[in-house]
Amino acid sequence: MVIPRRLALALALLLAPLAPARAAEASLLVKNGLLFTMKPGEETPFVGYLAVGPDGRISAVGRGDPPEGLAAARVLDAAGRFISPGFVSAHSHIWQTANRGVGAGGTLNAWWAACSRYIEATTPEDLYWYTLHGSLDFVKSGITTAYNFTFDGSRWTGYNGPMVSPLPGPWEEEQFRGELDSGMRFVHSFSIPYFDTPERNHAKVVAFIEMTKAHAGDPGFLKLSVQGTVAFATDKSWAKVEAAYMKEFGLDNEMHMFEPPDQVANQVEKFHWLEEAGMLGPNLFFGHFIHVTPEIISEVGAAGSNMSWQPLSNGRLASGVADIPRCLKAGMKIGMGVDDQAASDVPDPFENMRTGLYAVRDKYESAAVLSPLDVLRFHTIGSATVMHVADKVGSLEVGKYADFLVINPRDRDIGPVYDPCASLVLACTQMNLEQVYIGGRLAAERGRIVGKDFEKASREVHRRSEAIRDRLDGHP
Repeated sequence: MVIPRRLALALALLLAPLAPARAAEASLLVKNGLLFTMKPGEETPFVGYLAVGPDGRISAVGRGDPPEGLAAARVLDAAGRFISPGFVSAHSHIWQTANRGVGAGGTLNAWWAACSRYIEATTPEDLYWYTLHGSLDFVKSGITTAYNFTFDGSRWTGYNGPMVSPLPGPWEEEQFRGELDSGMRFVHSFSIPYFDTPERNHAKVVAFIEMTKAHAGDPGFLKLSVQGTVAFATDKSWAKVEAAYMKEFGLDNEMHMFEPPDQVANQVEKFHWLEEAGMLGPNLFFGHFIHVTPEIISEVGAAGSNMSWQPLSNGRLASGVADIPRCLKAGMKIGMGVDDQAASDVPDPFENMRTGLYAVRDKYESAAVLSPLDVLRFHTIGSATVMHVADKVGSLEVGKYADFLVINPRDRDIGPVYDPCASLVLACTQMNLEQVYIGGRLAAERGRIVGKDFEKASREVHRRSEAIRDRLDGHP
């Protein structure tokens, strides 16, 4: 029997859903690399493969050769390379990219006073270019996700000194735009305004949050957070205000606290403000957390609060060495941050890991107290965990964003590899960082940004910051 053409077409359309669906082709297949997945419980690297789906997320990862039926638009043979998650910086002030080398002889307050002189002369548009430049600098350094503290236009003279903040406003919005345009993933941390009526302060926060909702679908924008300022507050009511905003909008809070060695009594008093406000808990984590008592560490650990550790900036500002082993013993989870380019000068996670590892070993006079694997974990899945974004980044697992690094131990040859993790942490440098991928897309190669105009951002930062410097200091 001959079936009429129209009837045959109708039958084909009707039966099409019953046919087995062809698997979507991967956009990228990485094979033969030594994978450091950093998946909890899977810390030992293995030679294997990683596939990226069309949505920029990891669709497959496994040991050995990829399955024969796994097709991909592009194939990267990573033989001899380390494949690790992109680094996650859990504590960053990206806009500070224009102030490197400033206040080189000062501890925290003196350094900030030196930086502030230039910062206070910036415009919102300056802050856009600073943030874009700093974010791209993070990416080419191997940092694919960052928790970013933004500059709020405040005028701060020191602990318990006068502060005036007009925020949120154009300063905040321009930095948010710079983060988006960079292509890096970010948690945007903004300051709560205190210097207007409660109603107008609340309206400013609501307006800013509403503005960000238009970008909720952008894969780079992970979430909002509160920039904890209680450490610099003049009144305990600040803690209650921040706690209220955290609860109302479901926000995390990273609190700068226990950083300078000359402010211990001041910080202990303000820690009690946090207790009274009911802020301790999983939604609060601390930045720095150096000069603390064993009792405070135990209390913080029991409450489920965590911390981000910044060894490079702590060394640069002579802030001291955080007692990481004691924090771990108390049950705290640890992330790592490169802080800002003015306090660390270079956003280098390799140097950050080594600096922290060596400082703690020196503190304890023991090489067994902290391992290369520990600090690699802190700077990847550890940071993602304390930031509450570990469902999206921090390890190479199916369903997470395909943000990963290609590290070549033979490019600036580090010699034979006996212990891959030790070689990555102790011997590799930025010169070994061959490629950076974000969402399976090549974002940087051998220290150069791909797909974004870093040179234009660089020109703008130099032009703008030099104009401010020359206006304030005269031409050098």
